[in-house]
Amino acid sequence: MVEFIMNSILDIFSALNITIFDNQVSFIYLPFIVICLVIFITDFIALYIPDSLSLGGILIGLLFVVYEHPTLPSIHEALLGGSVGFFMLYLINLIYRFLRGVDGIGGGDFKLMAMIGVWMGPNILLPTLFIASIFGTVIGFFYTLRQIFICKSHRKIYDNFRELRVPFGCLLISALFFNYFFGINSLYFFIK
Repeated sequence: MVEFIMNSILDIFSALNITIFDNQVSFIYLPFIVICLVIFITDFIALYIPDSLSLGGILIGLLFVVYEHPTLPSIHEALLGGSVGFFMLYLINLIYRFLRGVDGIGGGDFKLMAMIGVWMGPNILLPTLFIASIFGTVIGFFYTLRQIFICKSHRKIYDNFRELRVPFGCLLISALFFNYFFGINSLYFFIK
């Protein structure tokens, strides 16, 4: 079943890429796309991102960057993107932990964001995080509406909402592909 889902998503991704951009996905990005799809499915099902995937993706990305393919960022940009991606989410989680006393973001999400930074460069990180947060807000909003109609007690709604765990890695990957297809490489897109 998982193999069917991955093949279907890869076929849809390739068809969209050919339709929208009139070209095929560079084979250099194929490992990145496959790793992202496996992380998406794993995070969606188990709320867990294996280190072997995210750290392996970082390593493969760095090896490809050293190869200096023209569509990949430079080694300097890749290292900066990986560092900024990791520490951006780590800092957000640190602030959340200080305010609430518990972690708000899993460690796999830090490493996933670092992997995205290595493969795509630092410029895509902030828009990806912004759009993933919007996706998460929409999901939380509809979850809350659903709970209001199911539960009659406000206390029970609050308890259910506190227990809500959203697979943020899925949102990051969805936002990344959204950025890729719609070209939102800067937050200036939203300001215009």
